[in-house]
Amino acid sequence: GRVGAIVINDVNPAYNYFDSKRFADALKKVKVSVALSYKEDETAELCKFMAPVHHFLESWGDAEAYSGFVSMMQPTISPLFSTRQYQESLLNWAGNTTSFETYFRNFWTGKVGGADNYLKALQDGVIESAAPAIAGGSFNGAATASATSALASAQKAGGTELVLYENVAMGDGRHANNPWLQELPDPITKACWDNYVMVSPKFGREALGIDLTKQRDADEYEVHTDKPLVSVKVGNKELVLPALIIPGMNDDTIAIALGYGRSSGDNKEETTKRRIGAAANNVGKNAITFAVYNGTTVDRFNTGTSITKADGTYKVAQNQTHNSYEGRHNVVQEVTLDEVKKNPTLILDERAKELKPWGGLDNFDEGGSPYPVYDRPGAKWGMAIDLNSCFGCGACVVACNVENNVSVVGKNEVLRYHDMHWLRIDRYFTGNPNDADSIQTIFQPMLCQHCDNAPCENVCPVAATSHSSEGIN
Repeated sequence: GRVGAIVINDVNPAYNYFDSKRFADALKKVKVSVALSYKEDETAELCKFMAPVHHFLESWGDAEAYSGFVSMMQPTISPLFSTRQYQESLLNWAGNTTSFETYFRNFWTGKVGGADNYLKALQDGVIESAAPAIAGGSFNGAATASATSALASAQKAGGTELVLYENVAMGDGRHANNPWLQELPDPITKACWDNYVMVSPKFGREALGIDLTKQRDADEYEVHTDKPLVSVKVGNKELVLPALIIPGMNDDTIAIALGYGRSSGDNKEETTKRRIGAAANNVGKNAITFAVYNGTTVDRFNTGTSITKADGTYKVAQNQTHNSYEGRHNVVQEVTLDEVKKNPTLILDERAKELKPWGGLDNFDEGGSPYPVYDRPGAKWGMAIDLNSCFGCGACVVACNVENNVSVVGKNEVLRYHDMHWLRIDRYFTGNPNDADSIQTIFQPMLCQHCDNAPCENVCPVAATSHSSEGIN
């Protein structure tokens, strides 16, 4: 009752706050509550007023990633609906009737010294100024040694540690109604349309009776979509989720992705579809309830966790089921720098071995390919992907879906291996499944083979796929 009015912008504490019920109960007591949002969500439906705002692609703005470097944000399209930027709403409510576009232009024109400089800043997209000088820090070796010693002698917490994380597709769940993201496989588990509990091979062997070192167990577990259910408890809170056995997981650690379990306040399916979205409806469970407030911030981990096998199974959609090469050592080609130093022609020699049955590359073009040979004016190089850089994020997969209007098939069809992605990133584990420290993860992109200037190049965060008009990386 001490808060008379509250304005909420671009946050959804009724969903992703660790004590969301307490927040929702408190919000109901506020006389004036306004949600500034471009879509309905769990918090907006609790507010007495909702003020629709522009999508970020319709908005002006700026961002200072680090001191002295400002990025200018410009709208790419005119507003589609009768909305306005939240900054403009704040200006209007404060008695200033200036549009935010005008306010933004006047502010930066004054900052950069005139209209011409402002236009140049928009053209360049950035404003760079001298960063403030930062004094060098000092190093205290004794303090470092003391901290290292304290960590080494610290008593291990009892029980299992639960780690809550945001995966590359869902993040904090704000885009849960985007089916492209729901169908993007996780880089490690290769699962989509659900969250789950990641457990170690030791837990799988001892608690679930599944030993991945035995071929029969591995084949049955990996190929079948029905995964065992486990109960995760922290205090009086409990979630029952499917378990995925992941090589490399620490034996005393489990992990659950956040961003799932979106629902309307009344928990009715039709209401959730209408307000949150059909793609987000009935997908996974919300694990934020396991987060803990430590007096300063919210910890997304908990050491007082118990996990036990539950009754039944649950179907998990995965677009890759085999975790290892299974003896096929040529699935992913690996070579060390030392090997190349010893034999600089090693890679060329391997290529020559592949072409030897055809008598060389020219003969392979004629007789080893089902396609006719065309004239290739100018240089034409094939796109290569730097596998030392690629970490399997899948941004290229989503970009390909968007560019080519690739169909989203939904969980049931992915369960039948009918996913329609034009490219995928296979993931393989090497090492001893029972030794987490020995596990290495290797990503093998499998491409569509027909893009010359593909959208996957522009979105790759590590520029692993980029090439010139001639195909040179």
